[in-house]
Amino acid sequence: MKREEQQEQSRNRILQAAIKEYGSKAFSETSINSICNEDGISKGLVYHYFGNVDGLFLACVKMCFDKLEAYLKENVSLNNENRNGALNSFFSARYTFFEQNPLLCNIFIVAMFQAPSHLQNEIKNLHKSLEHFNKNFIYQLIGCFELRKGFSKEEAIEYIITFFNFYVSSFHSTIMKDFTQNDQLALSKYHMTKFMDMLLYGIFVQEK
Repeated sequence: MKREEQQEQSRNRILQAAIKEYGSKAFSETSINSICNEDGISKGLVYHYFGNVDGLFLACVKMCFDKLEAYLKENVSLNNENRNGALNSFFSARYTFFEQNPLLCNIFIVAMFQAPSHLQNEIKNLHKSLEHFNKNFIYQLIGCFELRKGFSKEEAIEYIITFFNFYVSSFHSTIMKDFTQNDQLALSKYHMTKFMDMLLYGIFVQEK
């Protein structure tokens, strides 16, 4: 086996161990010692490949964002005759992805709503590509309907993204902690779909 392949295998082994740690616990309960002791990994290798503990966590976050974006690109469709069909495609894909990847679901929640303040800017940068996909989906969705007077597409997108982020953040911080992860996913899908539907009714011309 080539040296590069061995290094990649070692890096992936550490990353998978970290995903188990960060994906199954609150961030405050995680530790580099637990990751190393559980899987027989030396701290030296962790620091060699990821720099420090923050670098390891951010690598997990990046994997989560990248995998989610790839899944959405593969499974979200705007080939629907109505708005509800398009929205259902978007939220159903998110729901299915997190249902199939519960560890990444927890990492996503921690990264977006519970991360330490000193990592938030780096997480925001990692999230840009996924955020771009979300904005592009909304832009295409808006293009399927007539906007009310006084709204441009750009303004509509900013309103939707702002309210969406605020709603999701509030929902996770106040309600989600009282439910199991499966219940969290189901509630999140239900309420976010309803929220987006209500918000869009305030932007688009009402159907007669």
